[in-house]
Amino acid sequence: MDVLLINPNTSWVNGRKWLDIPTGLCMLKAYIKDEFKTKIVDANFKNMTEVELSEEIKAYKPDFIGLTCMSFEYKEVLIETAKLIKLIDKNIIVAVGGVYPTLFYNEIIKYDYIDYIVLNEGEKRLKQLLRILENNKKGLEDLDGLVYKKEGKTIIQPRINFIENLDELPYPDYSDINLIDYGSTPNKYEFYHNPSVLPYARIQSSRGCPFKCVFCSNPVLSDSRIRYRSAEHVLGEIDFLVQNYGIKEIIFSDDNLVLDRERAIKIFNGLIERNYDLKW
Repeated sequence: MDVLLINPNTSWVNGRKWLDIPTGLCMLKAYIKDEFKTKIVDANFKNMTEVELSEEIKAYKPDFIGLTCMSFEYKEVLIETAKLIKLIDKNIIVAVGGVYPTLFYNEIIKYDYIDYIVLNEGEKRLKQLLRILENNKKGLEDLDGLVYKKEGKTIIQPRINFIENLDELPYPDYSDINLIDYGSTPNKYEFYHNPSVLPYARIQSSRGCPFKCVFCSNPVLSDSRIRYRSAEHVLGEIDFLVQNYGIKEIIFSDDNLVLDRERAIKIFNGLIERNYDLKW
């Protein structure tokens, strides 16, 4: 199957654009590209019109399109993009993922434009879903963390598994985007991710958080547990970003970077030893 991963243009419905590096989509491509032809289109960063995105989809002729949505604020954009895809070709399979679809899957699955919702972590589930679809949906009922419709009924297969060894995941694949352009464009609406030195990049060195703060989505997203990448794996990605893209600032996107104190010190000592001209 040919796969297109799209970051919808948030300005279609809401004028407040959330500009950020589509690291999640780049992670998905890195994980599935060995088996499936995959392309990323960031309609948000490119500020693509509906006509421009339509032409991009028609030219690529995908079998499967994955859409991401971070926040309830951009729900309407997600739905409008899915609708646009089905108007182009009703046979294109549309799946959505990200924080918002994971938290509100019961609401999103009501829309006929959406075929599947991938819950929580997407890398392994997306690859498994694509394999199943290529195999005439054989084994679909065995895939955890998936929501879909069957004979008019909503099927919810709860998330059971997490990726325990995060070091087995590849670094994000930035080949479809110009990372320097992204890294040179601060996000004025996201204060804690707004860099002071450009170009910047983001790294997530762990996933989840063990605490249960009532204002946070993590208890749902991670079952209040945390998993770590090794210090060596994190430093290897920093080497990759500095040496290949000239990154000047690293933003750690962890929910709890320093909970494992020994690991955090290894990362920071590694940065000191490298003596990069790097702010973090």
